[in-house]
Amino acid sequence: MVLPYFLGGVLWVGLLFVPLVYLNFFVSDSIQKLDSWVWPKGGGPPIILLDLSFVEKFGSEPHLGDWNRVLKNVLKHEPLAVVVTKPLVFWEHEVAEKPKPHGPITVPIPDKNAETEFLNILKSGCVFLAYDLLFSKGSPPSRLLPPFDQVDVVLLTPKTSDNVLFAEDGVTRRGFLTYQGQELGFLKLRQRLGLSSNSTPSIPSVRGLFELYDSEQIWLRFKPRSYFKLFRFQDWLEETGDGSELKGQVVFIGEDMGRKVKDYVKTPLEREPGVVTLTEYYAQVWENIINQDALIYLPKWTTHLVTFLVMLLTVYACIHLPPLLGLLNVFGVGALLVFLNWLLLRLGGRQIFLAHPLVGGVVTYYSLLPYRLYLERRQIWEVRREKELMRQVDELKSNFISMMSHDLRTPIARIQGMLEMFLRESKELSLKQREALDFIKISTEDLLRVLNAILTYAHIESQGIKLKKVSKDVNQILTEVIQKHQFLAKLKHIKIQFNQEALFPILVDPELMGQVFSNLLENAIKYSPEGSQVVITSGEREGYVVIEFQDEGMGIPEQEVPYLFTKFYRGKMAKSSSIKGTGLGLYLAKYFTELHGGSISVKSQVDVGSTFTVRLPDSNNS
Repeated sequence: MVLPYFLGGVLWVGLLFVPLVYLNFFVSDSIQKLDSWVWPKGGGPPIILLDLSFVEKFGSEPHLGDWNRVLKNVLKHEPLAVVVTKPLVFWEHEVAEKPKPHGPITVPIPDKNAETEFLNILKSGCVFLAYDLLFSKGSPPSRLLPPFDQVDVVLLTPKTSDNVLFAEDGVTRRGFLTYQGQELGFLKLRQRLGLSSNSTPSIPSVRGLFELYDSEQIWLRFKPRSYFKLFRFQDWLEETGDGSELKGQVVFIGEDMGRKVKDYVKTPLEREPGVVTLTEYYAQVWENIINQDALIYLPKWTTHLVTFLVMLLTVYACIHLPPLLGLLNVFGVGALLVFLNWLLLRLGGRQIFLAHPLVGGVVTYYSLLPYRLYLERRQIWEVRREKELMRQVDELKSNFISMMSHDLRTPIARIQGMLEMFLRESKELSLKQREALDFIKISTEDLLRVLNAILTYAHIESQGIKLKKVSKDVNQILTEVIQKHQFLAKLKHIKIQFNQEALFPILVDPELMGQVFSNLLENAIKYSPEGSQVVITSGEREGYVVIEFQDEGMGIPEQEVPYLFTKFYRGKMAKSSSIKGTGLGLYLAKYFTELHGGSISVKSQVDVGSTFTVRLPDSNNS
């Protein structure tokens, strides 16, 4: 049995070199999605989105003046900060049509008053502009439109996606914090708002930070969209929004117009494009930073350890359990791992990559199936060979029993006949000679009894026993049995006391029940000391005829009682005594009793005695 575990170890080592990055993140995303079901609603920062319902209501997109009005209405309710995620849109407003050779085109017409008002709002220090851009350290932000390239309210907040790294599926799972040693947008915002525990730098206090090339990032623990407080842009243009939701919060304002793919992100919870806006992604990053609940993946060695344990358990299940249980074990362990990983995420914000344990369990099971089939095939072959040997042994046993029935019973019968003749006709025998002849007679009777027991057992094994029931008084059968054993009892000076109640005749096979009673009474006499007493009691109880044989013998140890009625069994105390036996008497007694629909039981105490109880159904009440 060492080979399957060795093969499992080889598979485990080989699996360490197999990259399962996509599957790892797919399982992790699925667990996050499962976790999203238990998040409360409306607990995150407020998000104000400009969507197509604004155009449907007002007939056009908002002008810069509309944005200014929304910002003023939001600032009235004393938010901690306002992050505008689409600042470039403010320079596209008030369009006019001019004839051109190739048709009409739209040309932006600046609104100087609105621009000035907007810049004044920025100077308040509560409104920030988030740019999905990234600049090298020391290079000027030339891509920013003036005058924003000189304003300190600009937050560089580049989004990430796993396009060429990690799962390579385009899903956004990370948040940028620093690049080339410079703090990016939300760390800068946290420090500006005085929410950082350190003056400079604020990086060490961020949970789950890891390095990637020239940047420092975190794995985001995404919440469902219902977790955030979502508002429509026009609600704040018309001042119909609930201002109490904004006080002391960082408010995110952006758009959901469905213009460009880059305005949306795919997340572990929403992989469909055009669902999660860039503004909502920024809110997720801020929530992870400010609440210190970024996702932490445990080191690789934990995955390797879990994989090893799963594969070890799978090897055991495949080899030692039935096929169905083994397969259920594989899937059950997988489900348990997913549940424990969810529990780890729920309670500690941590996860283990599960692709290797899950794949390892399945691969190990199906890799060892051929070996399992080989073992079963060999076992079947061994069973067949053993069955053939047993058939040959049964044939030899039958021949031996046949030989005993023909070749042994006849000589024994002759010896018994000669003994009876000597004892009946010889009057000049001395006392010692008569004792010797009596001893020979008893020995031949013992030998014949053993032979009959073996023949009866063989008959049961080959053909079974058919009952020949007649209506018989059980007391009469017991009286005849007692008379036959009086001589054996006198030799040991044992008194047989028969306490009988009047019984109605019941349907029994007198010969078989006579053997049962004979076996029990003979055992009681053989295993009782000289000068003791054997009490036989008969009566009717609860619809059964009950017969008890109580002796004062050596008793039976408690641990041997369950095996007492099995064939060829003899207890240790019986084997150590000078009393001979085949171990078939009690087996046959139980078999014959149960054949009548009854039962046999024993209560015993070492050095005190035993009581055997036979219960036969009363045919008059059946």
